[in-house]
Amino acid sequence: MQVAGRVATVHEDRARVECAPGPSGCGACDTGRGCSWRRLGARFLEVSGRVDGQRLEPGDPVRLTIEDGALLRAATRIYLPPVTGTVLGAGLWQLVGAGSEAGALLAALAGFAAGHVAARRLARSVRPAVAVQRARGSA
Repeated sequence: MQVAGRVATVHEDRARVECAPGPSGCGACDTGRGCSWRRLGARFLEVSGRVDGQRLEPGDPVRLTIEDGALLRAATRIYLPPVTGTVLGAGLWQLVGAGSEAGALLAALAGFAAGHVAARRLARSVRPAVAVQRARGSA
């Protein structure tokens, strides 16, 4: 997936790039069935502040590229832990034999919360690699 952007700020060796609005990386966002990351305000991305040994400057147009498989892996790290926690929480409650549906619901919610915490930690610790290139013309 490629997206155009413009360098908003540069601090030390990191650049904050504002991604240009436009078509999504996969066709799902346009149909309303995807993860819709661009509608959630995720328009900025922090990347290396150097391209080909030269420092990026605010206003520089850039092209960001990310491998499609990396997006799938990132989505799996975000969505799978809460779903797994929900199922395991309710399943363990039933396995213990406590029996009440309200208890199973609370256990499922606790599993979801634990999975959400795990997903946030995974998302912070493992970031997909983004290739940065100077773009020709405007972004």
